[in-house]
Amino acid sequence: MSGYSGIGKSSVVNELHKSAGRAARLFASGKFDQYKRDIPYATLAQAFQNLVRSLLGQSEAELGRWRDACVRRSARTVSSS
Repeated sequence: MSGYSGIGKSSVVNELHKSAGRAARLFASGKFDQYKRDIPYATLAQAFQNLVRSLLGQSEAELGRWRDACVRRSARTVSSS
């Protein structure tokens, strides 16, 4: 999402996050920092960091389900290469 500062982009993203939370889905977001504009992919890295923190806050059982799903998908990707 892009636009001028102060028009409510973060508010929209926060509302989407609340909706995603009710649907038991993961949600990743990052915010552009003008002082880090020289760091490639800084916003993407921030979003990924927030996603990982969210995952690590889950129960051990839920974390195990995510781990198993990632292993299955990565094994499928490797075998199809």
